[in-house]
Amino acid sequence: MFVRYKLIHGDRYHYLCECKRVNGKPKQIVLAYLGRQATIEDCISYHRMNISDLRKELARLSDKQTKRRASIEKRIEKSTAKIKELLAIQVVHTTPHNSSYAEQL
Repeated sequence: MFVRYKLIHGDRYHYLCECKRVNGKPKQIVLAYLGRQATIEDCISYHRMNISDLRKELARLSDKQTKRRASIEKRIEKSTAKIKELLAIQVVHTTPHNSSYAEQL
């Protein structure tokens, strides 16, 4: 697993990738988009801060601002889903794939 970046208009955007063989040839598969954060941990902490800020904004809104409330709640759900996705990828790729190899260590 590795992080690849693309320069777009002078800004770096990071992608979490892994290399797999497809039809006998190596191919880079994008596992997750990290945005401007260079690591999974940075991306997770960014989304946690984002959720915290959105909840504060949600608390300040009145009950009459239903469209804005729905929009913020949707953004909170998206950030929460992104955190879960990144944590799942992190767990899968930090556990040894070959248990017999791990036993040898």
